[in-house]
Amino acid sequence: MHTLHQLSFATRDFASFTSSNNEESSTGGREGGKGKKHKRKSKNGIKRKISQALHDIITSKLGDNDIKSTDFKTKGAKIDPVLRLYTGSYNMCITNEDLSKGRGNAMLCKCTKVKLKKGKKRRWKNWEGKKVCTVSVDDVAWVEFEHFPEPSKGKAKRFRLAPQKFTATITFNVVEGLTAKSNFKVGNGATVTQIPVNSNKQQPDTSCRV
Repeated sequence: MHTLHQLSFATRDFASFTSSNNEESSTGGREGGKGKKHKRKSKNGIKRKISQALHDIITSKLGDNDIKSTDFKTKGAKIDPVLRLYTGSYNMCITNEDLSKGRGNAMLCKCTKVKLKKGKKRRWKNWEGKKVCTVSVDDVAWVEFEHFPEPSKGKAKRFRLAPQKFTATITFNVVEGLTAKSNFKVGNGATVTQIPVNSNKQQPDTSCRV
């Protein structure tokens, strides 16, 4: 069994993207490996991963406000293209699929553990001048979180979330600084795979006040 990784460092979990656009093609492969040429999608409805160039733009330039779920149960939920996780990081659930278990959309939680799939390894990269550990969401088996604050009586304190597929729209600002009317949007077939939480950029206040 693959070992659990107790995170003591920042890690970035890259989402995976596919498209059913008939005109989509790419020549990029995994980083450090040989580029693989992908043929254009056939007319039988098979989805293929988006081009490496477009993937790089999404993960380096876009935020969760640019990628929104169109699924019935999670419509409008923001999906983070690069999820930042570390031991004790605060995150926020983005679905209502586990209401019976005491958690729903916008509920706060804390990251405790990550389990990678067998044979998968973390990769070190330089991000904004700092050395961080990165993995693709395709390499993640599950991430463990705990409720914050404590869950209601009878509910488990910790829970695990596996990568989840969402249909989504992805919005690109074609010309920086112009209005939303200049945006280019990819949707109606775009699929995003990500852990169903977002980074909570503002740490909750746990201080005691009187």
